[in-house]
Amino acid sequence: MKEILATTLLLLCCKANAALEWKFKNVKIKEAAVYREVTSSGSSFFTLQITIEDHQQTGCGPTDTHGVITKTTQNAFSSNWQMRYSTILSAQAQGLPVDILVNNASCHTGSSWAAKGDPTGRGWGLEGIRVRHD
Repeated sequence: MKEILATTLLLLCCKANAALEWKFKNVKIKEAAVYREVTSSGSSFFTLQITIEDHQQTGCGPTDTHGVITKTTQNAFSSNWQMRYSTILSAQAQGLPVDILVNNASCHTGSSWAAKGDPTGRGWGLEGIRVRHD
């Protein structure tokens, strides 16, 4: 009985703390960009942003309104993220649908980024992408 209870608690605990989700499935990439930002404090950020078409409402204003999903880092993008960006561009060029993995704990709504207008922010945090071939 203790093993069953322990296993159940472990599964519930791990599930409750999981922040990653394939939130967008079978969507098309409208726009992809990588750029460097410098804040007023002098901090430098590198941003990979995608804009998706025909997405559902998710509770993250910038993503829901503008379709933006963003990965931001204080360092230059690693080769792993460069490969993901290549995958994103390849899917966009071929018109293939993708599934997008986001971090549910990181809906960025800060007013420091207003490139798309209201609501401001970078939207959901991009964590992964897989190309579909339906």
